[in-house]
Amino acid sequence: PHPPPPHRPTRRSSDLDVRGAGRIADRTLTAAVLGLTENPLGVSVDCREQEPREEGLYLVPVVVRVPLTQLSLLPQTAEHEGKVSIIIVVRDQQGGLAEMERREYPIKIPHDQFLSALQDHAEFIMGLLMRSGSQRIAIGVRDELGNVDSTLTVDVNVGEIKL
Repeated sequence: PHPPPPHRPTRRSSDLDVRGAGRIADRTLTAAVLGLTENPLGVSVDCREQEPREEGLYLVPVVVRVPLTQLSLLPQTAEHEGKVSIIIVVRDQQGGLAEMERREYPIKIPHDQFLSALQDHAEFIMGLLMRSGSQRIAIGVRDELGNVDSTLTVDVNVGEIKL
């Protein structure tokens, strides 16, 4: 008789989630360092007016917009639901990298508003505390249900207040 085949652990969805999170983190770091981006989700980024804070820091509001037509939104009992993860890495002009930030956002759209909502964007506003100087903000956006990642960058001159 032959010995039984070796036990092969089954892949759990949580394992896939960890790999997906690692992949978007790597891609966001690459965007920060090398400027290489890929944007299949059609994400757009805009920085709003900076606000001076204590100790020479500035609050830089970063607005991330994702077309809802590009996201996987699954029908549930009362609404369509999805989930977006956003990773941000800031690189200063000397090449230093700030600690990576990751945030998750649920998306919920009531069934009766779903078709009209598809004309719109999901919008996420993140306030970053940054030192003055020229810096690159790298943003990674992941559609958790659709398993699709986008990366993009925006260069900002922090401390350059427009009058």
